[in-house]
Amino acid sequence: MSRFYGTLQGNRGEATRCGSTGSGICTYAAGWQGAVRTFVGAEGDVDWATVSLTDWHGCGSNIQLYSGPVGGPGYGDDNPKLGEDVNNRLWAELAGLDAKVIEIYKTLIDTLQPYQLRQLQEKLSRVGIEV
Repeated sequence: MSRFYGTLQGNRGEATRCGSTGSGICTYAAGWQGAVRTFVGAEGDVDWATVSLTDWHGCGSNIQLYSGPVGGPGYGDDNPKLGEDVNNRLWAELAGLDAKVIEIYKTLIDTLQPYQLRQLQEKLSRVGIEV
């Protein structure tokens, strides 16, 4: 029996793939502006996931969105609040970066196309930064 299992659906129907403890399973879902990469593998007894935005044929960004247990932060720990604590710590660190982000944002405004500027504003607003 496979430890990891993946499915995808496209215009030719559904396809499935299996992954072992040694291989894990990796997927890419791509469009014209970039791709999303997911990897699920074993870290000892824990199923580990990495989700990233990645470039595709020269377009897109390389940004890791999540790396941790498939069950979420703190999965399998004795402390069920670990995930919440980690999240709070990250938000506190991000709050300290607001001033730097705004400074970089102001520098970028002059170099971006209008659609790029809108995309940046949307991304910043998703994390609670309004400029």
